[in-house]
Amino acid sequence: MSEVTLSHLSLTNHIWRYEPPAVERIRHFQLTYNLPLLAAKSLATTNIEIPLEEWFNPTMQHLHDPFLMLGMDKAVERLQRAIQDEETILIVTDYDADGTMSCLVLSSMFNMLKYDRTKIHTHIPSRKEGYGFNPPCVDLAKEKGASLIITADIGVRDHVAVTLAKKKGIDVIICDHHLPPGESVPQDAYSVLCPPQDGCTYPNPALAACGVSFKLAQALLSKSSLTEASQQKILHAFLKVVAIGTVGDVVSLATKENRAIVHLGAQSIVNPTLQNRAGFQALLNVSGVTDQVSASDMGFKLAPRINAAGRMADPNLIYRLFSSTSTEQARKLAKELDDLNTQRKQVQQEMVESIIEKIPDEIPNFLVISGTREEGFHKGVGGIVAARLRDQFHRPVAVASGNHEFLTGSIRSIGDVHAVDALDRCQDILLKYGGHPVAAGFSLRREHLEEFTKRLNDFVAENTDPEQLIPVRMVQVKCSIDEISFQSVKEFMKMEPFGKDNYKPLIWLSNVQPRQVQTMGKENTHLRFKLGDHKAVWFGAGEHQTFLQRNAVDVLVEPDFNRYKGRTTVQLMVQDVRKAKL
Repeated sequence: MSEVTLSHLSLTNHIWRYEPPAVERIRHFQLTYNLPLLAAKSLATTNIEIPLEEWFNPTMQHLHDPFLMLGMDKAVERLQRAIQDEETILIVTDYDADGTMSCLVLSSMFNMLKYDRTKIHTHIPSRKEGYGFNPPCVDLAKEKGASLIITADIGVRDHVAVTLAKKKGIDVIICDHHLPPGESVPQDAYSVLCPPQDGCTYPNPALAACGVSFKLAQALLSKSSLTEASQQKILHAFLKVVAIGTVGDVVSLATKENRAIVHLGAQSIVNPTLQNRAGFQALLNVSGVTDQVSASDMGFKLAPRINAAGRMADPNLIYRLFSSTSTEQARKLAKELDDLNTQRKQVQQEMVESIIEKIPDEIPNFLVISGTREEGFHKGVGGIVAARLRDQFHRPVAVASGNHEFLTGSIRSIGDVHAVDALDRCQDILLKYGGHPVAAGFSLRREHLEEFTKRLNDFVAENTDPEQLIPVRMVQVKCSIDEISFQSVKEFMKMEPFGKDNYKPLIWLSNVQPRQVQTMGKENTHLRFKLGDHKAVWFGAGEHQTFLQRNAVDVLVEPDFNRYKGRTTVQLMVQDVRKAKL
């Protein structure tokens, strides 16, 4: 790393990059849409491909016709036949937020059609059973007398289990989105609903699995005898959980349909005419989500608690919670879930701290960490730990746990290193793998760990430049502190829901002097201070208190609102700081 590069590093060891948009483009947004300068500057940096009126106002009309999806006609025909013939059906899904929300949608779909509940069985395999749609799931279906299996968030790469099901006379409908380019779907499945598959021209290939499950429900309901009004009410209710799964699985929020799913889902959660069931309301209560719900609430409050069940205990806890009709029982289950999330955070922190102590000064291209349960490695938090290490060291990270024979792990990668492509390099020594470009899972024998580590590091060396391993923060807006006002932030927030491909823009404030800098939190790990007339919060930055008290700084912030006791004020969420260049 050059001296020039080092001199530009921030307090979090990042380089900041800013490419200003054309002034004419800023003026266009200002004049055409009557926006404050801050919002116009922010929009000028985006590549929005739909009319701004639609971007700002997602509606049910932005949900595409489900029958545009390859395999939908066939899937609906099979479900209609199953209902008519009173078949027993097994729903099998992944154990994360996307999978469990899919389970809720698919099981509720049959409930809304008044189908015999004793004919519908659900199974969310635990981490001990292993990821994916496996042969034991087929055995369970046979045991239940099921003639049809519906999978969600798993299945599209599980050829062996699908073929086994067919041999045993069980049809399989797959609702999934985990299909790398060039791979084929299971040919023995009755129907595969997976927008990325070859031949599928569905307009929104970025659906999460719960989104695919929702489209199946939407299609089946449209063929029912329910009135249009009843169908719309049911779909709005489904969107509550589909929105959470969509945000939790970090799929694109720049597509018209995904934006509508999350926006309408958030509205439905707080809509008094769509009263939340006891379990869902209990989850909202323990999560501290009250009168308004944002994508941030879904991603950082609701989804982590839902995921905690699968990470730390039994993922079926979520199904029991959402199915609960007793307020008291719902409260107890939500408390159990909240306690599991607290436990998860503690285990995660201990694991991160123990790993950091062992990381060498010269950080490898691909950081591979492994350990046993006895050494404090809990496989349920491997993905989160990998993400924390990736963010801290800006390296792709694999965290694996297991015994002295087998390891199961998670990868969290940086943008320039495709996680699944890296695992492809190790295909012959892996027992199983799959996932997304920045998040993937794998299993292997411990005896292959050294070779696995070598191949991953070689992959990074061959496919990246050293500069790509220096963390960069891309800044969307440069402005003065005076440009930030209640009204400008209000217009700025119309770009919600924020998430993948529509990240909340980073704003660069130059040469400001923090005032009233104080630590907060039980261990003084966070900072709060004033920037201009606005409150600012910087989480995890307690160690920088003295620096902020003594220096004029450049600050990167995300503007937000703080709602407290009926009063709403602007709050600046600090992401990074560096010494101002005077």
